[in-house]
Amino acid sequence: MRLRLLTASLLLLGTALRAADPAPALSLELGKGVTLPVVLIPKGTFMQGSPTDEADRGNDEMQRFVNLTSDFYLAKTAVTVEQFERFVQETGYRTEAESGPSGGFGWAGDTLVQKKEFTWRNPGFTQAPDHPVTIITYPDAEAFCQWLSKRVKRKVTLPTEAQWEYACRAGTTTAWHNLGDEAASNSIAWHKKNAGNQTHPAASSSVNPWGLHIGGNVAEWCLDWYGPYESGPLTDPVQTNQNLSDKPRRVLRGGSWSRDPKNTRSAARYRADARSRNADIGFRVLCSVAEVTPPPAPKSAPSPAATGGLLPRMDGGSETSVGRPSAPVTSSHPAPPTTSHDAQAHGTTPTETKGGPFDLLVGFMCLLCPLVVISLVIWLVVRAVKSKNQARRHPFPDHVGAGPPEPPWQMPSSSPPVQAVARASASSRTVSGSSSISLAAAPSAMCTDPTAAWM
Repeated sequence: MRLRLLTASLLLLGTALRAADPAPALSLELGKGVTLPVVLIPKGTFMQGSPTDEADRGNDEMQRFVNLTSDFYLAKTAVTVEQFERFVQETGYRTEAESGPSGGFGWAGDTLVQKKEFTWRNPGFTQAPDHPVTIITYPDAEAFCQWLSKRVKRKVTLPTEAQWEYACRAGTTTAWHNLGDEAASNSIAWHKKNAGNQTHPAASSSVNPWGLHIGGNVAEWCLDWYGPYESGPLTDPVQTNQNLSDKPRRVLRGGSWSRDPKNTRSAARYRADARSRNADIGFRVLCSVAEVTPPPAPKSAPSPAATGGLLPRMDGGSETSVGRPSAPVTSSHPAPPTTSHDAQAHGTTPTETKGGPFDLLVGFMCLLCPLVVISLVIWLVVRAVKSKNQARRHPFPDHVGAGPPEPPWQMPSSSPPVQAVARASASSRTVSGSSSISLAAAPSAMCTDPTAAWM
């Protein structure tokens, strides 16, 4: 425990030494001569919250050790009327108080009252361009940050609660960033006892050791949802849970012209609905140290009409060129065709190459070969069928010189009518011995069986 306290003390000492010299400033250009000065806040460690013996401390100010790991720029003052007006002029943005049916809560002489006419342009009291803008909801502040991010090429947000208190303290550990008593707050913060029920120029109070006009005038939105502190030590804390309070509320810091001096202490916390539109609420922006480089625009190949139907090529003709002049580059060597790998690498589509006579011949042969094969198969099948049919009609082959062919009309020798005639003929020869009777008795047998006459 002692080692932890010693380490924290050394880190806090280093932060205090860095706070001895004012941080370098930067001005963000908003256009038409309007700027937004920001101050570089160095990374470091500090004890967030208030000690138990600090006068008028709140129950939600439990101390915790915090480490912020990155430098950041914080606006020198709360956003002014002039700066917010530049945003509205360029974007046409309408705040929630302007677009809603009920307006905002403006000063009615003795208290804040909601009326349609109360907006950032008219909070119920007179404001100059250098006064902090008021009646700004959390979404209104976010819209301003998004616009400014695009304009200055840096990430612009609201500060976290830890970043706000770290920058406000600037290495100090007292209740206010100059001294520890309420009387000292009169020179560094506009509050209920010295403001006269209105805002004052944003840069009219004394600065803290890092050159910030911070505390009082208007309460400032932070990124965090309001809730009890998580115990430390913590690194770059931000509360993202919105369900730690009686209802979801955003954190406000710094106090305001309508609140007591104790609310302007460095550790003092307040909260409000994100859409609260009061004449004592404004905001301060934080932006990144590094410039944000926008992603490169997608490259597009020039149209054929702009290049005479040909895509220009890079010097040497080895690759397709994108975004080069439309006049083609001449070369003494023919350019090799662009491969699909090269085309993908340069975001172009490979050009289709038409084939020559040889390619046409190959294509024709590829088409003809299947037809030839099919025709050959059909011919072989037909020939096989014809051969099988012929074999059925002539089961025995003819033999030359084997004797007279059998007439197709010859009856089989074993048929009953022929056998009967033959027996009758034989009987006739045996009885009478007369050939004439035999011939007359069986004329059909002679015509039917030629071999019978040769017997």
